[in-house]
Amino acid sequence: MSGPGPFDPPGGADGDSRAPTHRVLRNREGELSLWPLFAPPPEGWEVHAGPATYGRCVELLEASAGRPAPG
Repeated sequence: MSGPGPFDPPGGADGDSRAPTHRVLRNREGELSLWPLFAPPPEGWEVHAGPATYGRCVELLEASAGRPAPG
């Protein structure tokens, strides 16, 4: 069994870390993605929110789910 991956919450499944560890990125099509803070955004993506805690980033993604992409 391997250790946690870069998209997993720090400190366990609940993601209850107070330190900023992730960002929310947005691409040209308005799609959002959870992204670890240590990695630079890939080409074509920009920072939409964060840095913030894992939990806060997930909240932002969930709040935007189902909304049409801007464009």
